[in-house]
This record gives sequence, structure tokens and C-alpha cells, in this order.
Amino acid sequence: MTSVTITDNYRIVVASDNDGQTTTVTAPSPAATVTTTGLGPQGPGGTLALYGSFIDITDQPLISTTTAQPLTLNTSLETRGISVADNSKITFTAPGTYKILASLQVTNTTNNISEVNFFFAKNGTVITNSNTRIDLNSRKSVSTPYHGCFTIEFQLTVAANDYLQLYWVADTLGITIDTIPAGGPHPQAPSAIVNVAQIMYLQTSVPNGTANGDTLIWNAATSSWQASNSLTLLEQRVAALESV
Repeated sequence: MTSVTITDNYRIVVASDNDGQTTTVTAPSPAATVTTTGLGPQGPGGTLALYGSFIDITDQPLISTTTAQPLTLNTSLETRGISVADNSKITFTAPGTYKILASLQVTNTTNNISEVNFFFAKNGTVITNSNTRIDLNSRKSVSTPYHGCFTIEFQLTVAANDYLQLYWVADTLGITIDTIPAGGPHPQAPSAIVNVAQIMYLQTSVPNGTANGDTLIWNAATSSWQASNSLTLLEQRVAALESV
């Protein structure tokens, strides 16, 4: 709130701008032009953080037990500022800290307990301490493989245009990441679901109020205030100043 006090008989006017900020101005009689330039307090950061939700609806077989391969994501569901390039590179348009949550449908068709490892790489470089190891049970029968759904959570800070990939490798080619078809009452389960959400962001809000030179002008002919620009008069009264 902006307040100007004069040690004489004065008139008080209360005005509100189009942002809902109220300004009280006091001025002598007759008064000249009074310009209000007060701003409200800085508001909190906005809530429009970046996010992305991606899935893959194909079966992903393992090609090699000695070379890790990137998880593919061929469908974007909801995105804001995050996209997938080359079917595997989760790409960020803005710097910040992000939370990644992956859900994977992993299948073992072998008779043995098998090991599979998942880890992250940023801009093609493996991220230290990002690996998750999973041991898969053997198949149930010749015709019924073992299916397991596993989740992996990770957090990292990126710069603009950085990209992230989730790699995986197993000790047997009998491991696949499979899409589970719809059946009965349940819908299809994608082979992979990856959700990315920004948890720290650099956007800031603008201050409340206005600093556009809104003016209050005393009209001696009508003995009243006149408001310009976006100010709306709410109240006028005459008072005598007793102390300052």
C-alpha cells in the first residue's frame, strides 16, 4: 500500500487497481496530481513446472548380454517442456532438478533365475551409482514365462538440452521387456512407462500491483478525485490531520 501524508487539512482517497491492490493517498486541498507507483509483495514461484509421461507399446528383446541397450519409448502421453528424441533420449528444454519414475514389465523365459541391470546415462555418459539390479525368477513352465513389474526411481539435475537414457542388460537373451496385451477386464500394459517431473525450477512470478504511473487528480471544480489508467475509486472523505 502507498501512503502520502501532508501536515494540513487533507483529503483521503482509496483506490484499487485492476490487480486488486488498494492504495490510500492523502493530499492537501486543493491538490495537484498524485502518482501511485507502489508494488505489492513478490509472489511465490509459479506452478507450471515441466513434465513428461512416456510409454512403449512394443516388446523389447535383449540383443546382447555384454552390451547394454537403451530402453525405448515410442509414445508420448502428456508433455510440457520434455520430449523423447530417437525413441530413447528424454530431452529437457529447461535446466532444473527432475524426478524420474520408470515402470517396467520384465519377462524371463528361461529355466534359471536371471539377473538384469538398469542404469542411467546423461548425454551418453553413464551416471555413477545409478544402477538397479533385479533377479528374476525362472519361468513357471515351458509355455508360461515369469512376468514381473519393477519400478526404478531416480533424481538428477540437468542443463537445458541435456538428455537422459535408461539402459539395461541381462545375463541371458531369454529376458525381454514385454507389452502385456489386454485381457478380460484389464487394459494393455505397456512394456515401459517413464514419468518425469520437475521438482525445482527457476521461474519466478511478477510482483503484485502496478507501477504504470496510475494517477489520482483532484478536481477543484467538482471537489472530488478523478482516477486515471486502471485505478477505480472506492472511497472519498475529508479529514483534519491532528498529528503526524
